[in-house]
Amino acid sequence: MAANKFATMLKRNTNKITLTLIYAALEWILIVLLLLNSLFSYLINKFADYFGLKRPCLWCSRLDHILE
Repeated sequence: MAANKFATMLKRNTNKITLTLIYAALEWILIVLLLLNSLFSYLINKFADYFGLKRPCLWCSRLDHILE
């Protein structure tokens, strides 16, 4: 579980209950961010349809491939 500095520091400095609650909160934040990502993707497609533009392709519109 301790794969990076944050996880290692967290595991050393907190007890099990706090660690579990922190990871649960972080997972909920991740879920919300994924939902926001899909909402923005949906809105972008609706915007393109409304103004008669071509829809962006799935592979071209993802910045994470470029940023990594």
